[in-house]
Amino acid sequence: MLPVGLATVVAPPAVAATTATDFTMPAGGVARIALTPEGSAYNSNANANTVSRVTDGGVVTEVVASVGGMPMGIVAAADGTVYTAQFLGKTIARIAPDGQVTPAWASLPYNAYALAIDPAGNLYTGNPGGANVTKVAPDGTVTGAWGPVGAQPVLLAADPLGGVVTANSNGSLTRLDANGAATVLRGATGSTPVGVAAGPDGTAYVVDPDGTITRITHAGVVTPAWATVPRAPGGIAVDGDGDVYVSLASPGAIAKVSPDGTVDAAWALLTPSLQPGWVAVNAAGSRLWTAGLNTTGITRVVETLPPSAVGALAVTGQHEALALSFDAPTSDGGSAVTGYEASTDGGTTWVAVSPATAGGRLTAVLSATSAGSALVNGTSYDVVVRALNAAGTGAVSTTEAATPRTVPGAVGALAVTGRDAALELVFDAPASTGGSAVTGYQVSTDGGATWASLATAVAGGRLTATVATASGGGALVNGTSYAVVVRALNAAGVGADSGAAAAPVAPAAPAAPAAPPAPPVTAPGPPAEVTVTSGDGQATVSWTPPVHDGGSPISGYTVVAAPERAGGGAAIAPAALRGNRVAATGLGGERLALAADTVVIGEERSCTTTGTSCTVTGLTNGVSYRFTVTATNSAGTSLATAILAAVVPTAPAGAPAGLPATTPAPTTVTPPAGAAGTTAPRPATASPAGGLAYTGFPVLVALLVASLLLAAGGLALAAGRRRSASPVRD
Repeated sequence: MLPVGLATVVAPPAVAATTATDFTMPAGGVARIALTPEGSAYNSNANANTVSRVTDGGVVTEVVASVGGMPMGIVAAADGTVYTAQFLGKTIARIAPDGQVTPAWASLPYNAYALAIDPAGNLYTGNPGGANVTKVAPDGTVTGAWGPVGAQPVLLAADPLGGVVTANSNGSLTRLDANGAATVLRGATGSTPVGVAAGPDGTAYVVDPDGTITRITHAGVVTPAWATVPRAPGGIAVDGDGDVYVSLASPGAIAKVSPDGTVDAAWALLTPSLQPGWVAVNAAGSRLWTAGLNTTGITRVVETLPPSAVGALAVTGQHEALALSFDAPTSDGGSAVTGYEASTDGGTTWVAVSPATAGGRLTAVLSATSAGSALVNGTSYDVVVRALNAAGTGAVSTTEAATPRTVPGAVGALAVTGRDAALELVFDAPASTGGSAVTGYQVSTDGGATWASLATAVAGGRLTATVATASGGGALVNGTSYAVVVRALNAAGVGADSGAAAAPVAPAAPAAPAAPPAPPVTAPGPPAEVTVTSGDGQATVSWTPPVHDGGSPISGYTVVAAPERAGGGAAIAPAALRGNRVAATGLGGERLALAADTVVIGEERSCTTTGTSCTVTGLTNGVSYRFTVTATNSAGTSLATAILAAVVPTAPAGAPAGLPATTPAPTTVTPPAGAAGTTAPRPATASPAGGLAYTGFPVLVALLVASLLLAAGGLALAAGRRRSASPVRD
């Protein structure tokens, strides 16, 4: 019979085991067998006019349906619907998956004998009396003489690719294409074939009474005597892999023929008295059913295959051991897995393992090689695993290379030196890596209570590191002792502790460097940007601090105003400049040299301050004054900054005595950058407001010129001291 639900599946391993189970059926005998997709076998009982069923689990239902009319051929559709052809009733009965029976679902013009179904659900029945084939569509439409054969078709098989092959009573073979057109494949032999079946690729196989099997491709290529089985064949079927099964009535067996024609005559051994005849097989080839020719029994043959490969094998190295983890096979081959084996040399030798279950996976530990020797740390092994069942050993897993290993040994010769807020470590790498490369180091500063990663470098063949943070967190503190321990790591875990250094070590701050010598302190430079604004009996002088303070803060400033003689002549230096020979500018613009014996006319006035502005009071309106400003620090007093242009306090016109005079524009002196106490002489420039501004004086040009000397022998001045002046050319 044509197997139901043919499909291409992966071929099982060559080694398999079969187990046969007999079932007793109702009286009347089994004419044909059909397999539904879920694995139940439906049997037509010709003499009892009934249909019975045996599930894959072995549950027998003697009467599923009463159809009458001597049911012969029987098939099952992909949806589980079962059809039977009644020879005497000339009908086709339909048994729905829900059990509803339609005894005369379709009426036929001839006596129905054999029955076949194609993947589309079309039914074909051979009509020996009409020498043709009738086609019944899935909706029940009947085409009576669909395919003329020219002989009595007693057996037929539907080609999954379209068409039908018939085995005729005279021994001839005929192919009907999808439209019913006939092609004779083999002429009459005078011997009626025993059975015909078609494979998933459209290849048909016909077995004759002498045990020869003829192979016919979908294209019509005929190979006579393609294979031969022992005599007394009773039926033929093909699975989804193209394996052919032939029942042998004597000695009671099932022969299996592989696609290349190799015959296994004892694939399944049955009860000798069964005399198997009709046969049906599922697409996977794992279930085969056969009915006895002279008995009321039916036999189920279960093919037990070796298990599939275990899944997701993972191997982890341990100390002189290997830890295995894997998933059970996805298929047990039809028989429970009875054990597992492992190999450490890629499958050359094997050893039994007894896995436990952890986290839904199977686990086991190997403490020796599959050849029986000890596992060695640092040596790589090629590990594979396989499952076993009643059919034998299953497929081998993928190969996983693994190396037994343990944690590293202790680091050697640890030495620790205290540094500023840090510890400097020097040590040797472990003598043993444990069979796995060292991946890093850890340090503890509290004797092993806490640990932190340690970055190392290599210097002079030893490992070095600097630790600035305690292993428990926080900066190292100078003067605090720390118990330092180091350990190595590898893939197996953390290694042995080094043991603390010889004694706790404390970081220490480095000796402070000697303080640099203090720079010498000198008198400050002269004040800068001096301006004078005259008023009523007074003048206000302002300035900016010296560029250089001499290395000591300025403690105060002194302003001196000295009067000068009325009427032209040389300027007289105030008392602050006496004893210093300086260059000054005369009122006529000529360069003057003031001798040390020059006398100042009138009384000097002064003021002091710590700020940068000071008002000199007690001045006589109408008298010209010259001003100097000096700065003082802890080392002494600076050279003076002088205003050479005369400043005249004046009362406002018509104003009562004592009222402030109109303020003219200020007179300004700016010493240039350079050594303290020096200023470059520059000519005075008249201010638009009537004042004079001076910039860029030399270091000591701060002269206030008093009065001019008389041409006739000179005038003795009131100060009692006489100085002479004469023009000096640059």
